Amino acid sequence: MKFKNESRQRSGESRGDLICPLRISSSESLKRICRAEGLALKGPITRTYKISETFNAPKDFVFNWCTDYREDDYKMTGSSARRQFLERTKDRVIWIVKYKDGKRSAEGVRAVWLKPPNSWHFDTCGDQREVGDYNLRELKSGKTRLDMVFRVTYDDPSQVETRAEWTKVAKRNWSTFAKFLEKDYKKSSGARDRE
Repeated sequence: MKFKNESRQRSGESRGDLICPLRISSSESLKRICRAEGLALKGPITRTYKISETFNAPKDFVFNWCTDYREDDYKMTGSSARRQFLERTKDRVIWIVKYKDGKRSAEGVRAVWLKPPNSWHFDTCGDQREVGDYNLRELKSGKTRLDMVFRVTYDDPSQVETRAEWTKVAKRNWSTFAKFLEKDYKKSSGARDRE
């Protein structure tokens, strides 16, 4: 598209009350407009949260249990979310999760990259932006520690959870998972002892 007075348009000069800043990026244009109007640009806010959980089970068992991703995992925490698996390989697991967010139905994609025997990486798409890294470490007397780091991105500043709020929910879920994991480990070690 050609302007009648192209040289003035390219230089960013005004044409009447219209400013044509063709030499600067659209994000820079937006910043200038906001400054001129006294508005604040608020971008996404990313928070990092860290938690750990210790299990009375060996590292190999913990890795396998934590990364076996089943359709009925939601039952452990009483969630109503449902999973539909799209891919399951030795390196990666991908699924769609469907759940209620208040009164509306929501769904998103979850992907996990497996890095046996010590770690895995979690990513989300569609409904939220959360990335997680999980690392296992053997402890004395057959215990295993799982260290987790999550980076959660919020579009709305009012939805940002404090570290204490986020940690409370995450710790509650992981202590529940620990009970189920340790119960399954006792069953499997009892079965091995009987063989």
